[in-house]
Amino acid sequence: MPAMALPNLRLNACPNGCALWNDMKLFVWLLRAALFIVLLGFAVKNSGMVTLHFFFDAAWALPLVAVMLIFFAAGTVVGLSAALGTFLRQRREIARLRREPGTDARRP
Repeated sequence: MPAMALPNLRLNACPNGCALWNDMKLFVWLLRAALFIVLLGFAVKNSGMVTLHFFFDAAWALPLVAVMLIFFAAGTVVGLSAALGTFLRQRREIARLRREPGTDARRP
């Protein structure tokens, strides 16, 4: 039985959906701009100074927005590092399946 050739599909080709695609891109940019304006307003309204007290009488006086940004970034780093093991394990499994003869790991 001869193998069927897959058609040459381009991911960026959009014969009928280009208008919808451009509308969606515009919507996403408007959403980003609105989110930026809301967060900027939040930062301006919360520019008061807060003091973080550490052990051994150490203290930092920072704006509230800076403290929130630091803790958001730290939470992001902790979350990504917690997911890193699973991500790497899945990549190894995918690579093993692609090397294995008789399996078609490219198809979902």
